[in-house]
Amino acid sequence: MSEIPARIGRYRPRSLLGRGGMGVVYRAHDPVIDRSVAIKLIHPSLLGGRDGDAALALFRDEARAAGRCQHPNIVGLFDAALHEGQPFLVMEYVEGEDLATTLRQAGGRFAAAAAVAVTLQVLDALQAAHAQGIIHRDIKPSNILLGRDGRARVSDFGIARLVSAGATGALAGTPSHMSPEQCRGEALDARSDLFSVGILLQEMLSGERPFGPGTPDKVMQALLDAPPRPLPPASPELPETLRAIVARALGKARDTRFASAAEMAAALRACPGLPASPSLPPAPNADETRLAPAPSTSQAQGRTPLPQGTLRDLQQILARYVGPIAGYLMREAVRQDEDMDALCASLARAIESGEARERFSREARNALALAGPARPAAWTPAELEQLRQALALHLGPVAGLLVRRGAEQATSLAALWQTMARHIETPAEREAFLRRQP
Repeated sequence: MSEIPARIGRYRPRSLLGRGGMGVVYRAHDPVIDRSVAIKLIHPSLLGGRDGDAALALFRDEARAAGRCQHPNIVGLFDAALHEGQPFLVMEYVEGEDLATTLRQAGGRFAAAAAVAVTLQVLDALQAAHAQGIIHRDIKPSNILLGRDGRARVSDFGIARLVSAGATGALAGTPSHMSPEQCRGEALDARSDLFSVGILLQEMLSGERPFGPGTPDKVMQALLDAPPRPLPPASPELPETLRAIVARALGKARDTRFASAAEMAAALRACPGLPASPSLPPAPNADETRLAPAPSTSQAQGRTPLPQGTLRDLQQILARYVGPIAGYLMREAVRQDEDMDALCASLARAIESGEARERFSREARNALALAGPARPAAWTPAELEQLRQALALHLGPVAGLLVRRGAEQATSLAALWQTMARHIETPAEREAFLRRQP
């Protein structure tokens, strides 16, 4: 398929996002909902020669199962249908890159903090899917999307099973990231996905897959018979406990692995020397810019807020070194660090290369120098929320963005109310807004 089709169902393709063994992916527009979506046209051969009603029934059964997997770290599935006899999925469009691309840009591997940050979000997604009885079967870097909002999302739930269900003798999954039981064609459970997560984590930490490169047959033989390649020796960046977690996830016998995604995630969060992480990062509000970190828990408890403009500058600098995962790392660092110096030190630890880490530190120091000393907040989070709600009555969702930007410049709460009032065009509405000022 060399040209972009004019329509796929009711959807209007705009650009080609990628091609793979399972099909072609387009960015498209949904004219009914008026939103961007991603459309994956599945190769008809993957349905085992079925056509018409039989193909659509099989396809919809798997899509319905995948559609039950609703979670912030799972790419949403909106629709499934046939286009000129070719099945297609309509999915959430994620601004960002897949993990495979980001890894290449990062030199093939991540620092431990970044690798664990991605892995925790993948495990959260899998825990939600496994609770629905859904096994992914194809966890690999190209199926992990890193959004500009800092969230990792797992894609293609149900696709690997669609292949195995539709084609006689088909083997679901990608050999380089399969579990031993997948290679043997056995029935799978959640622990198969956890083996694949172990491969993914080792790949991010070391830049190498634990069962090596080579032909699919050679890799599958290593998966069945050979021990995994060892990770580099333990170090402050790669503590022994983290190495042990990877080794347990890669157990040949499924009974030796973690029993669930939640258990593996708990082990990672308890790993000494790595930043603690909540179950999942909070998604930014729709009326905030993509680079705005979410307020930290400690700020809400009374700690002086770190200046948001400077935080966005630091996140943009960090993104040049670690890619889209910068948003997640920034939110985690803001939660834990009391001042800008500690924050910059935490962010630097997420950069694998020592030379790159030093460059980031220099750029971060320059950004802090340009920003000047932090100004104490002249209001509480509750007062800002009261202001946002009052302004939203007149301006709608954009109120949150305006208040946040205005708060970076205003010297007092009263001045901030006056600044926000200027965004309201009608004098009567402006006066009504100001009467709400405490």
